[in-house]
Amino acid sequence: MPGWGAVLNDKGVEEVTAYVQQLNTLEADATLAIAGQTQYATNCAACHGAEGKGIPALCSTFLTNYFWLYGGSPGVISQSILYGRNGQMPAHRD
Repeated sequence: MPGWGAVLNDKGVEEVTAYVQQLNTLEADATLAIAGQTQYATNCAACHGAEGKGIPALCSTFLTNYFWLYGGSPGVISQSILYGRNGQMPAHRD
């Protein structure tokens, strides 16, 4: 995932973070999440789906399944949005 810091700015990252937390039924500031929903629809839904369920053909992250590869704290979510993630599939051998 590319970083979105230049597009969203700090406030936008905070808003989208709150919305992503709510997608995963985590507690978040409701006012920020409402603003984040608009930002998410504009910038994130094309890859992660309107409901955060990912798009299998794109191998995009499923945001509502309680599994967070890098962690689900607000700081880690913000970091993922701000700088992006260029992870690799983990090995399944052994």
